Amino acid sequence: MNELIEGKVDQMREITRPEFEAYEKWVEAVLASVERTVEASDRVDFEEVAAAAREVVDIRRPGRAYQ
Repeated sequence: MNELIEGKVDQMREITRPEFEAYEKWVEAVLASVERTVEASDRVDFEEVAAAAREVVDIRRPGRAYQ
């Protein structure tokens, strides 16, 4: 149980700006890679997923004011 709790605490720590920038670049690289393989018929679905991924990135942005 302690390992589970300790793991969750570690996951909840605030990431540093360099860590965040690497994370943001990685997400954008993955999205760009997937976008190149998406067929026109799946474009709308991809755009929804990409928007959700970018929203998650924004939520994790260091110094973001939470509402």
